[in-house]
Amino acid sequence: MAGILLTAFGATAPNGTAPLLAFERAVRRAFPAANVRWAFTSKRADTRPVIRDETGLSVGEALSRFAAENTARIAVQPLHVTDGHEHETLRQQIGTWQKDHPGATVFLGEPLLSGEASFRTLLEAMRRAEETACAPGEAALWVGHGSEPPLDGLCKRLADCGAAMRPPVRVAYLIDGKTAEEHFRELARQGAQKVCLMPLFSLAGRHVAQDLDGEAAASWKSRCVHAGMPCRVHPRGMLEDDGFTTLWLARLRDAVAMADAQ
Repeated sequence: MAGILLTAFGATAPNGTAPLLAFERAVRRAFPAANVRWAFTSKRADTRPVIRDETGLSVGEALSRFAAENTARIAVQPLHVTDGHEHETLRQQIGTWQKDHPGATVFLGEPLLSGEASFRTLLEAMRRAEETACAPGEAALWVGHGSEPPLDGLCKRLADCGAAMRPPVRVAYLIDGKTAEEHFRELARQGAQKVCLMPLFSLAGRHVAQDLDGEAAASWKSRCVHAGMPCRVHPRGMLEDDGFTTLWLARLRDAVAMADAQ
């Protein structure tokens, strides 16, 4: 059985490890014979949580522990939403480690959004999540991190595909070349009277607490209220929704299947 390495950026919220541990329990139920551990890509030690007795391992450190235990095949599943900068950095870290450990083989699982076939399944999960999270009369607006213009191709395609659905799944980004006010004016033109901001983040960490739900005037909630619409922020990240954890587990199953086929 391949070893399983779960990776995340880190955890900045006080209860940030709870969703990680819940996902790990789901992984262990799906793969009861596997050795499962975590690695974190944040460079800040205070954002890399302790999972049982392993304190904030980096990707290389975690892979080396598998190698020291003579685990030759390792499936790595990141909790990334898109195949963007963080996923590419992880791919490079694994490649660097593999060069120094030719006796081990690493199989990298895909993020939720990784290609054409993944758009509809992700958007359908987003629609189901907003139906549960939003009160009657609230217009849902998903907000992710994004990237400097031009917006990353997958992120833009997700927003475009969501806008084309009926009813639409509305997607915005903290960094996408448009201001929060432009997104809110668009919602108002579509008839929205109050807004529920949905985190397009695996964990409800700093971006959710400060950029979306902060009390400062620059937060998206404050700017929405200033634009004339009552606003609240859904307090949970995607890892706390069964619809999204099912998709991440499916990506992991694919990686484990490739590893076990070797």
